Amino acid sequence: MEGKIGAMSDFVRTPITYPDVDVPVVSVKSSSGPDMRYHQHTEPDWEFCYVQTGEACFRVNGEDCQLYPGNVLTINPNETHACVSRRGTRFALIIRGTFLKALPLHLQCDSSPGLEIQGTQIPKVISVFPSQQPTMEFILNRLHQESFQNNSTKKPMCIALLTQFFLELSRVSHSAAKAMTQPTSILARSAIQRFTQEVRANPCRNWTLDDMVRRSGYSATQLTLLFKQVVGAPPIRWLQEERIRTARMLLENSEKPVVDIAAEAGFGSRSQFHRTFRASVGLTPNQYRRLLRHEHEP
Repeated sequence: MEGKIGAMSDFVRTPITYPDVDVPVVSVKSSSGPDMRYHQHTEPDWEFCYVQTGEACFRVNGEDCQLYPGNVLTINPNETHACVSRRGTRFALIIRGTFLKALPLHLQCDSSPGLEIQGTQIPKVISVFPSQQPTMEFILNRLHQESFQNNSTKKPMCIALLTQFFLELSRVSHSAAKAMTQPTSILARSAIQRFTQEVRANPCRNWTLDDMVRRSGYSATQLTLLFKQVVGAPPIRWLQEERIRTARMLLENSEKPVVDIAAEAGFGSRSQFHRTFRASVGLTPNQYRRLLRHEHEP
């Protein structure tokens, strides 16, 4: 991966060509393209990446940022960055720092630690809740259309849309903080319940936390919080308990070999199955099966 984009010491400065020099805003929607070398914009540009579908990995100042659907990455001016890998659809929004001062908002965007909107600090990577994603995607689609138009209403329209974009980012940040302290909403509870049903229907899939995050539409932090609230355990522990439950059911109700049960329940190997099952149940799978048969004998 390092070889694709070069070392940080070998980054290039990349100029940004704005469709209209009077409105220095570029919004690009893409689903493919080559991975980039480390680069840094020649002007004080702020760049935002929003992943609509699929995933993307950015390297910013030498640190990898893995993005999933609904994630927004903020890249400050003077940060070296590159898109290491991508699939699916994403938006790249690039804004000249001086243009941000035209917005009717209090934006703290002059310091390197990050962006502050109306007194709210925006994390480097922020997750837009599924219920808020349609609004965010509508704004970005409109900015994409407007940034390449050429008419007298373009500048005020871009100002209005960027104002909406930053207000929505601020709202997303507030929603994330609120979700950490308030009971789970009915919508979120239903979403987690649907997701757990999907996992139960396909336990042999090689589920990982990254995979669960990507398919659920929540960030890892949000998903962990919601799982604890809805099912009483974080995702990976719940998944392990579900696999043990599936294995116990198969041991009780089938004559399948233990190695087949291990695979069907989603364990990577027979040794992993034995180790995990014994730690959970106190018996090996074979001992558990023999005990059940002994109990059922007349």
